[in-house]
Amino acid sequence: MAKRTKKEIAEVTRQLLKEKPLNKITVKEITSRCDLTRNSFYYYYQDIYDVVNFIFEDEVESLIDRYAETNEWEAGFLSGINYLYENKDMVYHIFHTMQHENIDMYLGRMIDGVIFRLIEHTDEADKAGKEPKKIAALVYRSAFQGVIQQWIADDMGTPPEAIAVLCDEIFRATLLPVLQSSQHALDTLDMDAILK
Repeated sequence: MAKRTKKEIAEVTRQLLKEKPLNKITVKEITSRCDLTRNSFYYYYQDIYDVVNFIFEDEVESLIDRYAETNEWEAGFLSGINYLYENKDMVYHIFHTMQHENIDMYLGRMIDGVIFRLIEHTDEADKAGKEPKKIAALVYRSAFQGVIQQWIADDMGTPPEAIAVLCDEIFRATLLPVLQSSQHALDTLDMDAILK
């Protein structure tokens, strides 16, 4: 019952976000559509932003679970972009408010979930140390997150498949050289002199 109620509140909020901006939705409106009391709402969520966080967290967890054991980062990445595209009204209504951190969090977690895993499971990357892998993953996350944010700002005009294919091309064409040159650069550093 409790899990159903929490999900029901999230689903009603998702539907309302398809109709209007986040800052125009009230707890009263959500509870009215769910036929719940305000106390019930606050039992599960701190506020409406907490519901939006739950919506995106739930999708990220589902996405990571689906692609956890594969090296198909492009499929996971495309699935994450498709979620945004299929819910574009909701995304616009969140993105065009001051509270679009929810989308940023979703993008960061979604991209981390697929990129970090791929870098860790790439045989050629085994020669690179932990630090080059970590920095490379952060650079790719920032780049791809920026690409998707701009795509949303541009009204998602480019098909999600094109975004995923182009990001995959960039990732695969540059990952190994970046890791190799980064590891080489670290190997040539005199860490004792730097740490003094």
